[in-house]
Amino acid sequence: FYVMITGQIESATFPSGINNLYCRYSFTYGPDWDILHGVNSGITQIAKRNIDGNNNKSIAWNFPIEIAFKSTNAFGWPRIALAIYGIDSLGRDVVRGYGSLMCPTCPGRYERIVQTYRPVSGSICQRIMNW
Repeated sequence: FYVMITGQIESATFPSGINNLYCRYSFTYGPDWDILHGVNSGITQIAKRNIDGNNNKSIAWNFPIEIAFKSTNAFGWPRIALAIYGIDSLGRDVVRGYGSLMCPTCPGRYERIVQTYRPVSGSICQRIMNW
């Protein structure tokens, strides 16, 4: 059977102090799955939040995704993994969050919100160095 996924990575909501974010995405899937069309991974542009006076916490990417798979069974159904990065004041890439979402199993139009998490450094010394 065939699965076609089209959509976009629309936006992210972060606290006010975080800006200059971009998103890396990649699809993971089982051994029986093959990509017919599209790319397995990608990266969005760096985006800043709007300065509109409304305390807007949303950062918009509107990055399109299009990929098609074929498989002989449903084991290893495709998932999309997201990693949100930001640029700190020294120009370094800093992880702001990770998230994962299983692609819908039924045809239709879907809007999904992915909750992200960020690992915490193991020691106070590492937290200070990463700040």
